[in-house]
Amino acid sequence: MEEFGFGQGPIFRPDLASRNPDLVNEAFRQYAIDRGIVRVGRLFQELHTPLTIVVNAEFFGKHPSVWKEFRSLAPNAPIVAHGMNNTSDMLPLRSGIAAQKANIRRTLDLIAEAAGVRPKGWSSPSVYANRDTMRPRSRAHRLEA
Repeated sequence: MEEFGFGQGPIFRPDLASRNPDLVNEAFRQYAIDRGIVRVGRLFQELHTPLTIVVNAEFFGKHPSVWKEFRSLAPNAPIVAHGMNNTSDMLPLRSGIAAQKANIRRTLDLIAEAAGVRPKGWSSPSVYANRDTMRPRSRAHRLEA
């Protein structure tokens, strides 16, 4: 469950990315929010298959009704923190371990407040990490657990 912001998400059709607005790339992201996320939740529920929710901290505030409906389909699914968002508030890799640790702690705290349960793991936004990322994440998690 990712939050990108209009005009800030990944590009799956690079040949169309120069269009402004980039309706093709925006449409697939919006489809996920409007239909795909809950559809996947229903599918996992129907198949009686456990799942883990990977979510950006900003998702809750931007899409509260989507979160509420999805969570009702998977009320006990563990949550994995996926950063603040996937575009403008990424893990500050060039700012040192202290900055990464602060960002991870802030992400964990915001998700815990919004979801009512602390995340059980970490997955850097856009799989964007460096060799130091897991060190502060592990420490932050131990401190906050």
